[in-house]
Amino acid sequence: MRCALISSIRMAMAEEQTRAGAPSSLFDMIRAPSGDREEIAVLAAAREPITDRLESAEWAAEKSRLTSEIGAPEFWSRPDRAQTLVRLELMDRLEVATETATSLAGRLERQIGARGKSFRELVSGLRCKFTSSMKV
Repeated sequence: MRCALISSIRMAMAEEQTRAGAPSSLFDMIRAPSGDREEIAVLAAAREPITDRLESAEWAAEKSRLTSEIGAPEFWSRPDRAQTLVRLELMDRLEVATETATSLAGRLERQIGARGKSFRELVSGLRCKFTSSMKV
């Protein structure tokens, strides 16, 4: 599941980056964020496959399965319990990071065109969330 998510994110970003003037990578945005519309478009393209995956029936089923495993009486004596707990924790972290990224994206959208507003800080915060999400 993790590899498929990362792969779909990278594909979406690669497609978006082929547009003229788009940053070549998230690393470029980390190193020198501009906060321009091209960066915003790249970040939106990176967020879409993540949110699609988190909203999928497969994601919900996997999270439900892991949660129900924890409730089983024999769970705490199983040798593989740590794997289940770690996976569930990583899923929770990805959900929270995506919620934060979506919130930052909303702020960014509301500020587009506002006089005197700097997008660099918001873009920088948003790309950090994507970078941490892709490590999951």
